[in-house]
Amino acid sequence: MDDFILHIKDLDATTLVAMTLLVGSGAYLVEIFLDARPLTVLFGFAFMTGALASEYYFSSQGIVVHSDPDANLLLISIGGMIVALLILMIIQKVIDVMTHKKAIVRE
Repeated sequence: MDDFILHIKDLDATTLVAMTLLVGSGAYLVEIFLDARPLTVLFGFAFMTGALASEYYFSSQGIVVHSDPDANLLLISIGGMIVALLILMIIQKVIDVMTHKKAIVRE
């Protein structure tokens, strides 16, 4: 965990701005569909966490998706955001199933 925090601390401003803009645009699209500010903030936080975690994992393992560093950062961040979105959708569906009460139908 300390390596992850130090890696985030050592990121340059361009990387953080690119990730923030990407996450902000993704969160804005989520807000259009959900129309709920707290969920938008939650999804935005998860998107940023996913983007940072994927960037940390790929750089620590030395995995390069594209030869251009900017395109590599963009592709890795989008992949992390997609994984975070899938995890949040699964959690949301599980919570929905657990809290959904079935209607009793009487004839």
